[in-house]
Amino acid sequence: MKTDQTSLEQLKNKLKQLSSTSATDLQANPDFNAFRSQQLMPLQIAAVLIPLIILNNQAHLLLIKRPLHMPSHPGDLAFPGGKPEPTDSTLQDTAIRETQEELGIERSRIEPLGALPDYISLSGFRIRPYLGWITSPEPLTPSADEVAAVYLPTLDYMMNSANYQLQSRQHEGQQRHFYQIPVEQEVCWGATAGILHHLANQYTHLPS
Repeated sequence: MKTDQTSLEQLKNKLKQLSSTSATDLQANPDFNAFRSQQLMPLQIAAVLIPLIILNNQAHLLLIKRPLHMPSHPGDLAFPGGKPEPTDSTLQDTAIRETQEELGIERSRIEPLGALPDYISLSGFRIRPYLGWITSPEPLTPSADEVAAVYLPTLDYMMNSANYQLQSRQHEGQQRHFYQIPVEQEVCWGATAGILHHLANQYTHLPS
């Protein structure tokens, strides 16, 4: 998708129209009893930013790779984000603050495009994804403690639902199904791929 200023505004408007239909890992795992029993416990709240940026007149989506020393999901591809802190007024503040901390992107460079549906993961999180436009392609300054690598697949590629594969593996004695998508030499899977797969399905049906 080659993008001039007019088509950029059209793309932003298209992204703002996304459906509020909720999403969950349970859609791929309707008989996952561990998830159902987990619902007796409060879900943990988190917020992530899906950063979008124009590079070489083409829209890209930004993903980070979590370092291997991270206590949860080491080595996984993810969005910048995390749990809210007392200083955050809203979950959007959480997503933007985490993005600034992890990637060195100043708040002034992030144009919020709105929230996507909450995503409920099998690991017990209610994740609020936000779309954010990075307004200037200045060099990133990733935190070495929180980011091992940065990937910038094209938005066209990530919004093509045909690029996602439904896979499965054993988890707590049951077969768990999840979406995944290749990103360069990596594989994006789990909640991140689930959010993106749901987004791709909604994006495909929006008018251009």
